[in-house]
Amino acid sequence: MSSSLFFVSSNKNKFKEASTILSGFGISIEFFKCKLQEIQTNSLEEVAQHKARQAFSFCSKPVIIEDDGLFISVTERLSRTIFVLCTRYYWK
Repeated sequence: MSSSLFFVSSNKNKFKEASTILSGFGISIEFFKCKLQEIQTNSLEEVAQHKARQAFSFCSKPVIIEDDGLFISVTERLSRTIFVLCTRYYWK
């Protein structure tokens, strides 16, 4: 029984990159275009779990999401999303 695996993102280029990498392992994915909410937290794991649950709620199929973070050690894990919000506020 074959099941489709969906890469959920609003960014087609992320899908293309993931598809290229996964095809090297014999894994094929389909693109499901969707803008996912990014919660504000210092935990990249919480952000990814939230996005994965949200993505599954939209398509009810097995999903892959991609997320990353920029952590600055001096600030003890200041996430990229919080960093961006801060820079927008202070450097308008």
